[in-house]
Formats: sequence, C-alpha cells, structure tokens
Amino acid sequence: SQQTLIDASINVYRGPITVLKFTKIMREQGEIELSPGDNTFLYAQGQSYFLAHHASRGSFELNLPSVEAPVVDMERSFDDVTETAITTVAPTTTVLDQPCTTEWCVEELGTECVLKYVVNYPVDEPSSITMDFTCAGEAWIGIGFSLDGIMDGSEAVIAGVGQEPRKYHLGGKWFGPGGVGEMPESQQTLIDTKVRVKWVEGSNGLVPLMKMRFTKLLSEPNEIEIRPGENLFLYAQGSTPSFPSYHVARDSFALTLPSNGSDSGADTSATVAPAAPEMQVTELSDECTLKHVVNVPPYTTRDECEDCSVTMELTCDSVAWVAVGFSVDGFMPRSEAVIGILGRNPEKYFLKRRNINRIFRLPDEAQTLTDASVTVDDGETVMRFTKMLNEPEEIPITQGLYFLFAFGRDENFGYHGPNSRGRFRLNL
Repeated sequence: SQQTLIDASINVYRGPITVLKFTKIMREQGEIELSPGDNTFLYAQGQSYFLAHHASRGSFELNLPSVEAPVVDMERSFDDVTETAITTVAPTTTVLDQPCTTEWCVEELGTECVLKYVVNYPVDEPSSITMDFTCAGEAWIGIGFSLDGIMDGSEAVIAGVGQEPRKYHLGGKWFGPGGVGEMPESQQTLIDTKVRVKWVEGSNGLVPLMKMRFTKLLSEPNEIEIRPGENLFLYAQGSTPSFPSYHVARDSFALTLPSNGSDSGADTSATVAPAAPEMQVTELSDECTLKHVVNVPPYTTRDECEDCSVTMELTCDSVAWVAVGFSVDGFMPRSEAVIGILGRNPEKYFLKRRNINRIFRLPDEAQTLTDASVTVDDGETVMRFTKMLNEPEEIPITQGLYFLFAFGRDENFGYHGPNSRGRFRLNL
C-alpha cells in the first residue's frame, strides 16, 4: 500500500552508468516528509547486481525550493474558476533524455540480424549516430543509408572478416565504376570502428556471429543526411567472409530518430554543461580496447594539473577478470595495477612478482578509485575507473609511462596466459 512511486525505472547506460529514476510524493502518511528547505538524504552503491552490503555510501543535503500555493479569486464560485484565476509558480524546466540518446535502441532485422543504435548530441560538437550491427554467420555485413529505400543511389558502411568498416557509394548493383565502390579517403570519417567474429553458445554448440560497430556524423558534405524523424536504411548480409560478393539477405527498414532535446523549444540555457573531453581510443589487441581521458579540474591548468585524474575504460571480448597496470620499465614485477573481478569493484594492487601469490591488494586507505565498476555487456567485460595521476607512494601517471593490460581465462583471478596481456603507452 506504500509502494506509490511513479515513473520509476532503472537502466544501465553507456559508460556503464546505472541510473535510478523515480517520482515520489513529498508528504505521505507514515513516511519521512520532504519539505521545502534543507533535507538530508543518503545514497549507496552496491557491490553487484543484487541487493546486499554496499561498496560505497554517504549522506548529503539538498535545499528544495518552495512553490507558491494556487491563488484563487474567492469572489467567484469554484464552478466559474478558469485557468486565468489560478496563479502558480512553474517548476524549473528540466530537459529529459530523448529515447535512443542515452541508451541503445534495438531493431531486429530479419531472423538473423540485430541492430543497436544510439544518437549522440554532444554540446558544441557535430551530432552523430553509433551503430552496432550483428548477424549470424561469418559473412560480410553492411548498413546502408537511402533516400527511397532502394540500393541504387544509396550509401553504406560495410565490413568483413579482416576488413574494418568503410564507407561505400552504391551507384548500381555491380562492383566497379558507376556501381559499388569505396568512397575517397577524404570521406572515410568513421570513428570507433570495430569488426570481429564472435563465437557464442548455440543449441548445437558454438556458433559464429559477425559484429561491426561504427560512429558516423549525421551530416557530412556530399553524403546522404541522417535527420531527426523518419530515415530509410538498408541492411545486407554477404555470402563470403570478405567483401565484395553478392548478398544472401538484404532489405530496407525505417528508423525514427530522436531530435536534440534543446530543439524542443524548452529553455535549456541553465542545464547545458560544457562539453566533456572526448575519450581517446587505443586498440590493445584483437580482444581488448582501452578508452581514456585526463580530467583537469577548473581551478588548474593542464601543465600544472593539480588534482588531475585519468578515467579509463577497458573492454575485453571475454567474460573474465581484466586489469590495467602502471609500470616504470614496462614489465610486471614491481608495477601497480587496477584489477577488475566480476561481482566486485575494481581495486588497486601491487605486483611484486610474476606469481599469483605475490600480488598484493593495497591497503584500504589507498583504495581511492572513483566511478569504479566491472560489468558484462553482450559477452564483453567492461572495467571503468577514475584514478588520480599523482598519489602518495604510488607510481605517478605521466607522459612516457608504460601501461600494462591483461585478462583472464574466466571470472576467477589467476594466470592470464601468454597471449592475454601486453604493454603500451598513451598520449596523456
């Protein structure tokens, strides 16, 4: 009888970020009242998907605004009251996230393919769309952009085994001049491109899935524009692992894409934040990708970098433990690492030797990571954390430092194997 929340939801957005949203009546019988003015709240974050002991928690205060009560012209009867007889203070406008802008939207294409997509509307940067396309099998796949739903005169992004996603003109149903051909290198502007064959458990054993991902600008010179509202797309699945070859499956489909929330007419001047620095992407191996960004507080400069931190997101194509290390000489002994184990938050360790028994968790007072999480998304393990660049008695993160990465064979922390680790450097 007290479960009176409305508009309640919980979602995992890209990042990954878990977002809990709800609307609650401020005054309910038998419950703590929320009042205009100062109110004390608590927050907590768990250690896993299930309700149990929290990994972090704290208290905070919010000063809630007051709202004037309706003013009613008492000289009229209530039956005569119109909208002009009631004056209220409107709440501050809040621009809600548009669908398909903060989390994947999913479109099933035929019986063998699935498309996930999200539209990106960053502040002061060009708008784009990220697409993640998967088809059963090991053949090349493609997503097309069309004005009329037919192949001739359309454009496409196509990828195959060993072939990164590239943009093509589809002038006609043949390969060569005037038909299907790659766009010039100056138009190959896709970012965050990835293609791989992934093996998953099927009813009769392991089966392959061809997966490609890319981000494309919505509007580019001399290309078909992708706009808010209804757009026509094409998809195709090839007959061979590499492109070109004839497709065995193809069709057209429509997607209704969201508009930028700031175009809705609402005043968003008070809610627009400065654009965050873009995360740089480093391909570490066929299985692992690292994204990172250095966070510079507003009270310092990039050169001084007082209290600067780095946010890292390691994604590996395996359901297993993952790690990012920091090394002076590029080797594991006497280095430090952030290790992510499923069901636990990432933590910092000292790697004394190449031996599982000589890897030591740092003391609690050194466990200063923030925004730390380990999740599994579509068979990939994603570890995210933010770490200060300079911390007492730890290896400073500076330009020229060696970084290490590793991932395990399964969820249990142990030996990573000879082909599941490496070292690299980053442009900080």
